Amino acid sequence: MGKVLKFKDDNIVTVLVDLLEMAKSGELESILFAGKVNDGNIVSGWSNATPGHRQELIGHVQIDVMVAVMDRNYILERDVE
Repeated sequence: MGKVLKFKDDNIVTVLVDLLEMAKSGELESILFAGKVNDGNIVSGWSNATPGHRQELIGHVQIDVMVAVMDRNYILERDVE
């Protein structure tokens, strides 16, 4: 099983260019995406991924969101008196 390579950048174009370079080099074999358009609509899709593979990719995104929520909200230690 491989490791998760996380792309995080506030510049959407930077992330897309990095992904495009991976696709051009043959490193990226499949993709699942979703984005919010400035008119409030959602764009989503996938390429070269079976339903099971898409579910695997969705699972990784869900874990990423859960980790972010935990990082933001979880209190490791608390003084209780």
